[in-house]
Amino acid sequence: MRGEKMKFTLKRNEVLNEINIVKNIINKKSMKPILQNMLLNVTEEGLIIEGSDLEVGIRYKLPLYNTEENGKTTIPADKLSSILSEAPEEEVAFLVEKNNAYISSGSTNFTVSVMDADNYPKFPQIEKEDSFEIDFEKLNEMISKTIIGTAKDSARYVFRGILFEKKDDLLNLVATDSHILAKASANIENQAEGEMRVVVPRKILEELMKINYSGMVKISYSKQNIKFELDDVELVSRLIDAKYPKYEKVIPTINDKTAIITKEQLLDSFRRISAFIKSDTGRVSFYFKENQIKMIAKLEELGKAEDKFDINYEEEEIRLDLNYKYLKDILKTVSDENVQLDLYDEESAIIVKTEQNENFFWVIMPLAILE
Repeated sequence: MRGEKMKFTLKRNEVLNEINIVKNIINKKSMKPILQNMLLNVTEEGLIIEGSDLEVGIRYKLPLYNTEENGKTTIPADKLSSILSEAPEEEVAFLVEKNNAYISSGSTNFTVSVMDADNYPKFPQIEKEDSFEIDFEKLNEMISKTIIGTAKDSARYVFRGILFEKKDDLLNLVATDSHILAKASANIENQAEGEMRVVVPRKILEELMKINYSGMVKISYSKQNIKFELDDVELVSRLIDAKYPKYEKVIPTINDKTAIITKEQLLDSFRRISAFIKSDTGRVSFYFKENQIKMIAKLEELGKAEDKFDINYEEEEIRLDLNYKYLKDILKTVSDENVQLDLYDEESAIIVKTEQNENFFWVIMPLAILE
């Protein structure tokens, strides 16, 4: 049997966002058709949906408008998402019999092939786990500040995740791709003592940030897996099995020149000179002098763009070449009006900080000056 008989009705706006989050985790190119599906389990408590790519798993508990027959089946995730997105009415009715799900909304009807839920991967459990709790909004902010430091396609797989480092009541999140390093810290009071040092894949954290939730999140972990538990959703992922480098060594300790720059002015300047920035290197030359910054972008044989504006800087003149994309990504995550750049010389990494929060900072490695 490919699907138990089920009959229920849901309201699409109560489930669509969650179904899309589950869809994003599912591997649409999997060689196993059932792994392109999500599991639907109708119980007395409502609708439970699950998705998995065998690395990351997610489970949601969702409300149902009406239930006539309980049961479970699996259905293609992209088809279900498309149907709910385009359904003409708020209420969407499901009837599952044998090999098909019959879905109707208003005068529109769909027939979708389903597969047996018994063949779907079991939702992973964590054995011998340690755990702690943190405010979800605080965790989300920490992730958003550090995920820009992860590599999307580095040969060093460890750079594709964020280091979760817990030392008693202090939680650090660190990410680097060897060109930029991002670090966020938070106190988590009244938590179990002990240390944690695990590398969490970027994928699960990207999906975690999409969840609309206010409250505490429980984080459980073992040597192989990590789980995030909210009221109505659980996310589980395998950890990246690699030793994270000793990031402390690349954090400058002698940067004694400070520039305070208005965030929006810097972003506006980037937009003005962007047509002349090389796409592969993102190279921009930054010239700091008393209370002024000048930026130059060049394209060989095509010309250059130059822009300057006033800043707060009272140190000796210095030139730095940077990949502006890293600085731009940082600025997009910052809510403060100004940012602080700590400098040393043209060959040394810079530190970027916010004015209001000492718990976040970024390190950007400079590009070698070519002229």
